[in-house]
Amino acid sequence: LDEPIEARNASLPDLMVHGGRCAGISADGIQVSGDLFLREGARIVGAIRLVGAHIAGNLELGGVEIINTAGPALDLNGIQVDGNVFLRQGVQITGNGGDGAVDLVCARIGKDLEFTDSEITNGTGSAVRADRVRVDGALFLFGEARFAGGDDAPAVSINGARSTNMGVTLDGA
Repeated sequence: LDEPIEARNASLPDLMVHGGRCAGISADGIQVSGDLFLREGARIVGAIRLVGAHIAGNLELGGVEIINTAGPALDLNGIQVDGNVFLRQGVQITGNGGDGAVDLVCARIGKDLEFTDSEITNGTGSAVRADRVRVDGALFLFGEARFAGGDDAPAVSINGARSTNMGVTLDGA
């Protein structure tokens, strides 16, 4: 798709993208009563914006590439996910700017936040910006999880983060 998918303030039972290429997803305020999956070779050239969204199940990115040269590639600012957030299976995310390649500021995650075999880069800011994130489970970094920030920004920023299980597991990361 040459234009972004727009689903702002939509209400859906599930949202699943398998493979293909599109110019971004703009779904601020979306309500998903099940899971949101992006998998199996999907290539997004543009931002995935889920600002202020609510996902009752899991948010999972597996085997996808997201590239945005004009800001965060994965903008989850203020999102609420009742289940887990998984970024795994070769996820490659490249963003640009001070808001991070992945923006999880003020996000609420009901279970675990897991980065496995993923690469997140930002040449002009943090790779992951998760200030004031709330995770009710744990933060896991498994396999070849790599984070690279630029311009003297920390690779991962979690200022003011809260978790009921603040342990971080580093397994080969």
